[in-house]
Amino acid sequence: MQELRQRKSKKGTWGQAFGSLSFAILLVLSIRWLLIEAYVIPSGSMFPTLLVNDHIFVNKLAYGVRFPFSKKWIFKYREVERGDVVVFRYVHDTDIFYVKRVIGVGGDHIKYDGRSRLEVNGKMWPRELVTEKARVEKNEEISLSDFPGLELYRQKAPGGNGNELKFYSFSDPERFPLKYDGVVPEGELFVMGDNRDHSSDSRVWGFVPEDHLIGRPLFVWLSCNSKKVHMMAQCEPGLIRWQRFGHWVY
Repeated sequence: MQELRQRKSKKGTWGQAFGSLSFAILLVLSIRWLLIEAYVIPSGSMFPTLLVNDHIFVNKLAYGVRFPFSKKWIFKYREVERGDVVVFRYVHDTDIFYVKRVIGVGGDHIKYDGRSRLEVNGKMWPRELVTEKARVEKNEEISLSDFPGLELYRQKAPGGNGNELKFYSFSDPERFPLKYDGVVPEGELFVMGDNRDHSSDSRVWGFVPEDHLIGRPLFVWLSCNSKKVHMMAQCEPGLIRWQRFGHWVY
C-alpha cells in the first residue's frame, strides 16, 4: 500500500508540472497576442526617432482588441491619428512588419514636395532646421555627427484633442526627393519614415489598410550598435547604447 501511494504521488507531481507548464506557455502566448510584443528595428528609415538595433515593446492594445489570430476587431476604443508611430504588416507580404509614422488617414489629401513642405488637407506641417549650435544650446540628445550628410528638422503636426505633436525628421539634400500628391482612400493610412529621403513607404508601395495594424511602439528596452552574428535580438555587450534605455517613442 505504501508503494502504491508513492507511485500515485509521483504521477500527481508530473501532472501538476505539465499543467503548470501549459498554463505558463498559454499565459506567454496570450500576452504576446493581446498585450505587448517585442520587435527589433532593422533599418534607418525612422531616424532619428528609432535607430538600427533598437529593441522596442509594442502596445497591441493601442487601438482595440482583435479576435485571436484574426484581423477583425472585437471592439475599438481609439482611432489612428495623424502623427502616430505604428507597427503594421507590410502590404505586399504580411509576414513582414514595418514601423512608420502616420501622415494621413482616410479622406486626407497629402501633398509633399520632397523637401521641406508637407501639407495635409491644405495645411502645412511646419518644420525648423536644427543646426549643431542650436542643438547644443537646447541640450538635445541627438548628435548630428552620427548622421553625416543629413539635415535635422523639428517637425510640428496637429495631434489628437487639438494638441500639437512635435518630433524630429531628417532630409538628405544630396538624394533625389520622393514627392507625393494624392488622396488617402477610406479605411487606409498614408505612412512615411522620419528619415524622409531614405525610407520606402506609402510614396513607393501605397497605402496601409487599417486592419494591417499591429500596435504602437512604447519604448526602447535595449539598443546596441551591433548584434551578435546570426542573432536577431542579442546585443554585443560592449556596444550597448545605454542612453537609449527607456527611450519613449513618439
